[in-house]
Amino acid sequence: MAIGSLTGATPAATYKSLLKVQGTNQVLDSTLRVVEDGDGNDSSMKLTITGSTYGASFVGNIGIGTDTPDEELVVKSSGTGDGNHPTIKLQTSETDIEVNDVIGRFQWQAPDEGTGTDADDVCAEIYAYSEGDFSSSNNATTLAFRTASSGSVSSRLFIKSDGKVGIGTDTPDAQLEIVKENADCEVMITCYDDTNTDYSKLQLRTSDNTEASPAAVDSGDTLGAIQFLGHDGSAFGYGAAIVSAATENYSGSAHGAYLAFSTVDNTTTSLDERMRIDQNGYVGIGTTAPGAKLQLGLNESGENVYLECSSNTNAASGIIMSVNGSGKWSLRNDSADQLQVYDYGDSSVAMHIDTTEDEWGSGSDSRIKENVENIGSVLAKLNSLNPVTYQRKYSDSDKSYAGLIAQEVKSDFPLLVVGTEDSFKEVEVKYDVLDDDGNFIEEGTRLRYEGGLSLKYAKFVPYLIKAIQELSAKVTALENA
Repeated sequence: MAIGSLTGATPAATYKSLLKVQGTNQVLDSTLRVVEDGDGNDSSMKLTITGSTYGASFVGNIGIGTDTPDEELVVKSSGTGDGNHPTIKLQTSETDIEVNDVIGRFQWQAPDEGTGTDADDVCAEIYAYSEGDFSSSNNATTLAFRTASSGSVSSRLFIKSDGKVGIGTDTPDAQLEIVKENADCEVMITCYDDTNTDYSKLQLRTSDNTEASPAAVDSGDTLGAIQFLGHDGSAFGYGAAIVSAATENYSGSAHGAYLAFSTVDNTTTSLDERMRIDQNGYVGIGTTAPGAKLQLGLNESGENVYLECSSNTNAASGIIMSVNGSGKWSLRNDSADQLQVYDYGDSSVAMHIDTTEDEWGSGSDSRIKENVENIGSVLAKLNSLNPVTYQRKYSDSDKSYAGLIAQEVKSDFPLLVVGTEDSFKEVEVKYDVLDDDGNFIEEGTRLRYEGGLSLKYAKFVPYLIKAIQELSAKVTALENA
C-alpha cells in the first residue's frame, strides 16, 4: 500500500517508513498523510489522518516505527540508546476535568460473536478516571480494571492515586484491601513443586530508615502483625492479634524475636496478651517472661492457674515425661479415676492415690512380688547413721534442712540410695534478667547440678519396723528376766 501523500522540503526518497499497512483490501475512509514539520529533520515526521470521519479502517498488520509488523499493531521506538522506548498515550480533549470523569479507556470485545446478547458485549476494560476536580496542584487519578461474567462489565480492581490497591472496593483503607460481599473473602497462595525445594511463603518485613537506605531494627521494634477486627456498628475494632517484635538490636549475627498472641475480653475493647513464644523458644501463657519451656501464669494475686487434661470415660489422661522421645514417667488419671505416678522403667505404677483417700500408696499385692526375703537385723546399722542439718549449695535460699548423707547410708542400706557417684556434674543454666516491670534486660547464667546420689526416705519404713521389732524383743526379754 502506498503511504498517503508526502510533502515537505526533504525529498520523499529519504523518508523513513513510519507507517506500514500489510495485507490486501486496505480501506481508507479519510485522507492518510505522512508529513514533515518543515524543519528538514526526518525524525520529526508525523502521521495524520484527516477527513470528516476522523478515522481509518485497515485490513492487515499495522507497524508504527517498523515496516515488518508481525501482529495487528506493532509500535517500535526509533532510537537505539538507553531510555528510548515506545509510548502509547491516551489524551482527552476535555478542558475541565471533574470528579469521576473518564480520561481514557481500553476495551475488549467480540462484536461478531453471534451466540447471544452477552457474547458480543464488552467483556473487559481498563480505564482511568479522576478522583476529584483537576487543578494546578491536583491530577489524582484511579486506574480501574473491569471484567464481565454475564452482561456488562463490573469493577474488580482499583489502583488509587496514593498507590493503594482495592480488590472489590474503590476506597481501600490500606496498601491492599480485598472486599467481598455475601461470600467468603479468601486469599490463597499455592506452590507446586516435586522436589520440595520451593514452597508457598508469606513474609512480613520491617526495616528502619528508608527503602533506599535500610537500617537495622532496634530491640522492641515490631517486625510484623496479623490483626483480626470486627465492625461494632460504628467502626472496625480489634478482637485478636498475633505480633512479632525484636528482642535485641539486629545485626548480621543477631535476629532475636518473640511471637505474641492477644485477644480481647468480653465487654472490653483492649487487646490483652495471652501467650508468648520468646526468643529462647520458651512458651508463656499468662506471662510475657516465661522462665521455662512452658510457664502458666505469673503468680498474680487472685489468679488461679490450671492445666486441664481431659479424657473420655474409661480412658486415661495426664502428662508424660520423656527423654529422646522415650517415656520415663507419667502423672496420669487412669480409667478408674486413680491418680498414678507411672514408671516406664519397669512398666508399673510407682505410687497412686484414690479419689476418696488422703494418702499416697504403692503396689504391695503379693501377686506382684517374687524372690521375697526377710530383712535381717538393722538396729546396729540404724544406730550408726549420723542425722545432720544442712543447706543446699546450689539454692538461692539459705533455708536449713534435716536429713542424712547418702554416701553414709549407702554402705548399710544400698536399696535406699539411687544414682551413681560419677553422674554428678555442675551445669550452667541460662535465665532472663528482667526489670521491675517484667521486661527483658539481658540473659544471665547460674550454676546448678545434675546427677549424684539421692535418698529414698520413705523406704526407711520397713527397716524402722524391723528395728522396732528388735527393740521390742529386747524389752520383752528384759521384762521376762
